[in-house]
Amino acid sequence: MVYLQMECPFIYVESDTLLGSRVVEKHRFCVLEIQECFETYYMRKDQAEQSLESLKSNIKQQSLFDGVTMSTSGDEQKVDLCRKLYKLIFQLVQFFESYLKLLEVFRSVTRTPQVVDMSLQATSLQVEMSTALQELENGQASPFNVDFKAVNKQEAITSLAEYLQTQQYLKAVQLLRSFRSLWPNDVFGMTSEDDVVALLNIYCSSLSDKKTGIFVLTRTDLDLNHLHSHLMNIHLKLSTAWPPSLSSTATTPTRLTEVVIKQSDSSTL
Repeated sequence: MVYLQMECPFIYVESDTLLGSRVVEKHRFCVLEIQECFETYYMRKDQAEQSLESLKSNIKQQSLFDGVTMSTSGDEQKVDLCRKLYKLIFQLVQFFESYLKLLEVFRSVTRTPQVVDMSLQATSLQVEMSTALQELENGQASPFNVDFKAVNKQEAITSLAEYLQTQQYLKAVQLLRSFRSLWPNDVFGMTSEDDVVALLNIYCSSLSDKKTGIFVLTRTDLDLNHLHSHLMNIHLKLSTAWPPSLSSTATTPTRLTEVVIKQSDSSTL
């Protein structure tokens, strides 16, 4: 299975809850760690791409001489590419583990007795709003008109919260877009891409007005543990499956594997 992208979860937590714990400090450390992993990942990615292009160029040159086997240098290029891919996947695993660590930092907030975890409700709301957006984009929604002249911003926010609480998600999205035209770059978001996040913010804020300690961390359909295991399997396979020697004078496959693994272990990943 190939994962092209993964949406970041929506997080809502009151400032008093954060200040009463070490979450802010841990969050700062995790973000710095993720940034470092991200930068190193792109460096490894560039190195792997350069190694791949070098190998492709060598193969193209060899194809011009029909019947001539690939030289030892070409075989070494294959080994170098595997080494670069090994480091690239290793860095991707580290990047993903840092992301999981960050999520766990936020989940630790729920262990505080006064915190009210509304993650399941918010996740369900997110799914319903996504469905409403699809209906709206497909032209399945009827026009919904309101006299906005008699509405101020706070009343607009309150009305949106009421529509969400009564599960009128389609009308909530339509109202949100209308209010955005009156108050651009505000709590109603900047573009239609902000619809779900803006409504989730309004929903959580309305909950926190009635009850203290509200915490939300929406969940994704993607099994993060399965994805992590998948990355680890790729990493382990690359650490052992090096290309065999194509030259009779080159190092034997077994010896080649031992040498490359030893070099990878001793190098900085």
